[in-house]
Amino acid sequence: MARSNGFARRMGKVALALAVLGATIAVAYVLGAKAAELVQNKRARERRAANSLAALHDMKPGIALGNSLPDGVLENLEGDEVYLHDLVSNSSVISFIRHDCPYCQAQLRSVKKIAKTAEEEGRFILISLSDPTDLWAMRDEFKIQSPILYDRDTHYNANVGVAAVPFNFIVDRDLRIQQVVSGPMTEDEIAGIINANK
Repeated sequence: MARSNGFARRMGKVALALAVLGATIAVAYVLGAKAAELVQNKRARERRAANSLAALHDMKPGIALGNSLPDGVLENLEGDEVYLHDLVSNSSVISFIRHDCPYCQAQLRSVKKIAKTAEEEGRFILISLSDPTDLWAMRDEFKIQSPILYDRDTHYNANVGVAAVPFNFIVDRDLRIQQVVSGPMTEDEIAGIINANK
């Protein structure tokens, strides 16, 4: 009987050691996978930032980080002339979009998901060369509360030189370019703009 109790105790210790080892391996695997994901995300952000800056260099002279975007007069969907500087706040996004661009539509969905009020959504100013009829349809489909501006004669885009959409300029109150994002903004980037104005 004493022998079987000793054997049972040893087996219990072995089972406990195996359980601890298994749990340690599982935790190490999860932590390793998370670390790999973080490294991969960091590299993707770095590539995206480099691509965004490269696209910025292809634009018109003077369009650079730290410089101000030109203050243009554009039309809202009602046909009224609007000065761009009248729409910006401490941190605003000026997004060049097209109504039929799936990446632009993805960004609009993300803004709708993150922005809780019309004021928060208003920090995202949309500029498009698309036909106003298409912009009205886009506004209705996505229930957009952001200002949508129409660059009727492409004068504003000609002064900036955006070639691909979506292209996002994060600007301050003086239209000074703080950051650029080529492609759709992430939900974290959108939340950062909203929180910068609180």
